[in-house]
Amino acid sequence: MEGKKSSKPMSMNVCTDNLMKSSAERGAHKPESKCRHKLLKDTADEAVVEIACPSGTTKTSMKRESANSILMEVEGSGPKGPTTAKMRYTHTGPCKSGQGGISYDPDSEQCKKARATLAKMNPADCAEAGANREMCEQQIRATIAQLKAICG
Repeated sequence: MEGKKSSKPMSMNVCTDNLMKSSAERGAHKPESKCRHKLLKDTADEAVVEIACPSGTTKTSMKRESANSILMEVEGSGPKGPTTAKMRYTHTGPCKSGQGGISYDPDSEQCKKARATLAKMNPADCAEAGANREMCEQQIRATIAQLKAICG
């Protein structure tokens, strides 16, 4: 059975300020890497980076389309075979108050599924969790808050 192809590409908002802040708060550190990074091209309008790891190689090309838009094309090879991806980054301004690191268009398929999941989530369902009831309720509340932040 073949999946239905979406007529509209998936759209997401990435608030890099919040992602960087979140990473710093967790005290994220750089693990040692066995990968080799190589800058293949670096001009005002295009950059190409190759990352070669024991598990495969990824080549990322970033081309400036306009003052606020960059097209990224990623090609990879590894044990699962070749992969490709194309993404467009459009700067829309500063992060909004309360915005999470990643958010989706409220009308997207992802958010429709999230709302269906939210409709089934209720902390009162934790009554049968016994001694773990409080932890169950906290997890459900946290998941609800996260899904709401992602989908506006």
